[in-house]
Amino acid sequence: MMVKQFKHYFVYFVVTAIVLYAKPFHRKVSPRSPVIIVPGDGGNQLEARLNKTETVHYFCQKKTSDYFTLWLNLELLVPFVLDCWVDNMRLEYDEVTGKTSNSPGVDIRVPGWGNTTTVEFIDPSGVGYGDYFSKLVNKLVTWGYIRGVDVRAAPYDFRKAPNHNIEYFENLKFLIEETYYSNGNSKVVTIGHSLGNLYLLYFFNLQSPAWKAKFIKSYVSVSAPYGGSVKILKAFASGYNLDQWKLVLNPLTIRKEQRSMTSSAFLLPSTKLWTADEVLVTTVSRNYTAYDYKEFFNDIGFKKGWNMYKNTRRLLEDLKAPGVELNVLYTGKENFLTANQ
Repeated sequence: MMVKQFKHYFVYFVVTAIVLYAKPFHRKVSPRSPVIIVPGDGGNQLEARLNKTETVHYFCQKKTSDYFTLWLNLELLVPFVLDCWVDNMRLEYDEVTGKTSNSPGVDIRVPGWGNTTTVEFIDPSGVGYGDYFSKLVNKLVTWGYIRGVDVRAAPYDFRKAPNHNIEYFENLKFLIEETYYSNGNSKVVTIGHSLGNLYLLYFFNLQSPAWKAKFIKSYVSVSAPYGGSVKILKAFASGYNLDQWKLVLNPLTIRKEQRSMTSSAFLLPSTKLWTADEVLVTTVSRNYTAYDYKEFFNDIGFKKGWNMYKNTRRLLEDLKAPGVELNVLYTGKENFLTANQ
């Protein structure tokens, strides 16, 4: 769930795609297209307010008078305090209703709707590890774009699968329409990264062809895990910290939080793209493929994961095309490659 840092030249490929397909060179020739960014897994800030009756350690805070930054807050990702963070960040999944809720006594909100602030720097301090979309937004600003006007963002609760974030899609539709009208009826370019692409694809599949033709200029898809992510299996099995800060960010500690996220189950490799003979997990006793998830979850002692998977696996099962102009940026071994629909 940790934020993936980009290579610097990622920005210029995205910007190039916008230039080529949205043609924002001169307003007198063609109005530039406004941009809305949908970030990836862990790609925007989250804030929390606490009113807890009990905590995992005596030193964990029980109550706060106001919201504070829960993600990304490096001060909370240190030994022992990390246990407090995990308990505040985790979701509870009801296997009967298939619904999620926050940890008891924790209220979490997503700040920065419509603005780019919380996706430019995931760490509010604006330095170091949390630098995310700042270079892209800064580049657009040099072209005359204005934050919150024609370069905007649609952050979301990335812990949840799309079917647990239905209100988000209603808000996203309104944001696109509002941006379209407030920019002289200029069609919108959407940019998705990582999990944000699955959210955008789900969103576009909900909209009518007429709506998409009216409001959407193009969709720029960056590093989209349309077929799922193999590394999410590591998160379920032993926790995943991007292989960084091993002595500080214990994978087994953060595993509880990563397992609780329905977006993790949503990101499991799809049986539509992975065959029954492609091994995804190898252990000393057996191998697992995309067709062995029930056994996998049973063997790692997390049977609830199977129900979470069943609840989310059909959301994008058919990988139906978005129905808009699609410009795909994906990574090869050395360079970024492009493809367009």
